[in-house]
Amino acid sequence: MAASMCYSCVRHFSKVSSLNARPGYPPSLRTYETVLPRVPRILEGSEPQYPPIRPSITSGSVAGKKARRDAWIESLRCSERPPEMIYQLQKKQQWQHKVKPFNFQMGFSKYFRQLTKTVVVDDLPQQLESLMEEDYVSAELNTLKDRFKEVLLTDAFSTYRHRPDKTSLDQEKSQTFAQNAVMFLLSYLGLKYSHLSSAVVDEQCLMKSFWERNEKRVQFIGNPVCSIRTKDPLGQFVPVSDELCQQEIEDWPWDPKELGIFPKCINSVCFPGFKYQPNNLHPHTQVYGLNFNKKRTVELNIFQEIQENFGVMAGYAWLNALGMYQHYCWFKDIPQPMTAQIIFTDGKSLSFYCYQANTLNLRDADNPLSNVCFQRLMVPMFTDIKDGVVRDFNEDALRLMLAFFINPTVKA
Repeated sequence: MAASMCYSCVRHFSKVSSLNARPGYPPSLRTYETVLPRVPRILEGSEPQYPPIRPSITSGSVAGKKARRDAWIESLRCSERPPEMIYQLQKKQQWQHKVKPFNFQMGFSKYFRQLTKTVVVDDLPQQLESLMEEDYVSAELNTLKDRFKEVLLTDAFSTYRHRPDKTSLDQEKSQTFAQNAVMFLLSYLGLKYSHLSSAVVDEQCLMKSFWERNEKRVQFIGNPVCSIRTKDPLGQFVPVSDELCQQEIEDWPWDPKELGIFPKCINSVCFPGFKYQPNNLHPHTQVYGLNFNKKRTVELNIFQEIQENFGVMAGYAWLNALGMYQHYCWFKDIPQPMTAQIIFTDGKSLSFYCYQANTLNLRDADNPLSNVCFQRLMVPMFTDIKDGVVRDFNEDALRLMLAFFINPTVKA
């Protein structure tokens, strides 16, 4: 065995260096030395003399995966049209949580606010408070309040006749009231105010929006009664430098399954109620009615919580969808805040929300900006309608509706 091993070794070396094995060959030539080029030492503070080695895009390493994702994000930012960017974001099925503007589990308010990174203020912005006290708003109120009562009487007569079921009655009453009230105010105010005369109204539309929060995707589905879009955006409710826009949001440490929100592997959809078009992409006012069983929420003692958070989810979802139609997303944040107004009604009372989205980038934990939602809840419009009379009609509710619709855009 030893002899064979030595023989193999000899054969191996003889094949490799047969020239050096010749007898009488000068010893100085039997060995050689390889001299490598001297590599210059890179001192601290000096620039490297060679470009960095880029990771392979086709490799399965961590650096290769990061390079592929960076290239994909850059292609999103450089896409020519918003539909191309949205297609790249939604073409792949992903696990995501489907949410609505409401939930039937108690304690969902912190989850909704953390999901949209929203600070809630229980008051309306100063601009709307000042607008409500203007003389021309009071003049419009005196002109329209009697006609508005006739709209309420017509709704009551047409709704209560054919809806014996309590659940469908509440939903039909709220949605009919919202639609007729909006159409009545637009038909009158649209002749006087330029931002309303050029506005586009989407009626009875299905609205869908999706975004990512802490690397988890969320799919929103809503059913607004109508949405008003204008050519120019609304003004800011609060400056971005204000401390409200810098507040931290309380974290939600539990699983969304605790609220009955389970992940589903589906394709994301961005549809703010209309197919993409380059005009009238700025939100103004959106009106919601009841899309759930009010009696059930009252029995579960969560109707108040639904009203406190309805504008949080509905406002951000609408602004996020229209922001994507304007070629922005969480990888390409909005350059300036986007604002919208939300009205929610159950047929007798109204809740008013003013939402300002300061950022759409909810993935980055180092992003200091937060969104802000101003709200005023449970403003009664009337108590009851009997014998052809609207009882306890509240002019302040109509005044707030007028202020929301008359609120001008930036260039109006």
